[in-house]
This record gives sequence, structure tokens and C-alpha cells, in this order.
Amino acid sequence: MFHSMREAGVHPADRITLVDVLSSSTAVGALELGAELDSRTHVSKDMPSKNEASWNALICGLAFNGRGHDAIQQFELMRNEEGLRPDEITFIGALSACVHTGLLEYSHRLFNSLTLVFKITPRIEHYACMIDLMARAGHLEEAWDSHKKIPRKKDVNVEVGEKVIHRIMKLEPSNSWNYVVSSKVYATTDRLDDSARIVGLMRERGVSKTPGCSWVEVNGNVLEFYASTEPQHGAED
Repeated sequence: MFHSMREAGVHPADRITLVDVLSSSTAVGALELGAELDSRTHVSKDMPSKNEASWNALICGLAFNGRGHDAIQQFELMRNEEGLRPDEITFIGALSACVHTGLLEYSHRLFNSLTLVFKITPRIEHYACMIDLMARAGHLEEAWDSHKKIPRKKDVNVEVGEKVIHRIMKLEPSNSWNYVVSSKVYATTDRLDDSARIVGLMRERGVSKTPGCSWVEVNGNVLEFYASTEPQHGAED
């Protein structure tokens, strides 16, 4: 209808028309049309005053559409603007941008500033962004440690834990640690069927658990002892 409107020679000067078309462009992924309208209207630059809501819409919109670096740039502009203070929504957008761009070190600074600088209690969404980013970067144990620190009820922790496990199992499908931890997550919340399913999946894929091992020195020789139900090659009785 908008294209028909222009073909009929009607100039889309009404701001309601432009807002509707921009919203529709977002819904269907019409990036070129949206960029064209944005270049004509300069909505953000020409706003007489920008509040937290408008900044959040801009930062989150950029982050959720894969423009992470642009979102971070806008976050820094907002943080340096007098009279404005990022809120918990702002940080969700900024941390999501870090996930898209792989800015692990920067994300740690942002997350630490939540409480220390801005006195904001981290929400499940903030933790989820950090866990996702660390898992993508291969920092699997750090991701798991962050998951354990989430101060929420068990079912929420399991939900986030499942996301972490799914991510790291894709990255390292032959790592027995992923299966063992996943099984324990379910077991500690009384989801024993799911715990057993993970153990079965581990066996089905032929993944062997690394046995526990200890050393003792006897007469100048270091002997290894393995905790396993099957004899290990080289182990001493």
C-alpha cells in the first residue's frame, strides 16, 4: 500500500504513515526500505529530547538485528549523555550486542558495572547473555560457573543450564564433561529420567568418561590409580 501510495504521487509526509511503514519493514525484514525512510526522517538525530525509552529502543533494535557494534556505539553515547542513566533494559541490549560481536572482555566490564556502578541487580536475561557469550567463545567452565551463580529458583536455573549444555555439546560433542554436568543438572532437580537420558546419549555416541586418577610414589616409582569399573591400560593394582 505504501508503494502504491508513492506511485500515485502522494508524498508520505505524515509521521504516522512513516512509523507504520518502518514498523512493517522491521516485521518483514525490508532493510532497504527501512534504511531509506530512516535517512529521510533522521528520527533519532532530530528528536528534541531523547529519554531512556528512546535510547533503549535504538540500542536493543540494533543489537537484536545483528548490528552489535552500532548498538555498542549508541550505548556509549547514551552513557556519556548528561542526565541519562542506563537501566536494566539498556544493559540487556548492550550485552546482546556483545554476544553478536564476540566482545567478551567488554561484556565482563559491562556486567560488573551493573551492580558496582549503576546499582542494578542482574536479571536472568543479563546472565543468559553472559553465559551464551562465554560458551560461544569456548570458555565452557566459566559459562557453567556463571550459571551456578544465578540467584533464581531451580526451574529457571535448569532452563538456562539446558541452553548452556546444548551450546557446549554442539561445540564439543565428544567431551564427556558436558554429559556428566548435564546429567547432574537434571539429577539435582529431581528430573531423573532426563538425567538417565543424558547418560544413555553419552553411551550411544561412544563418549567415554575420563576416569578419576590419583598418584602415589612407592620406592621411587610413581604409580597411577584410576577410579573405573573397567581396568585401564597401564594402571597398577
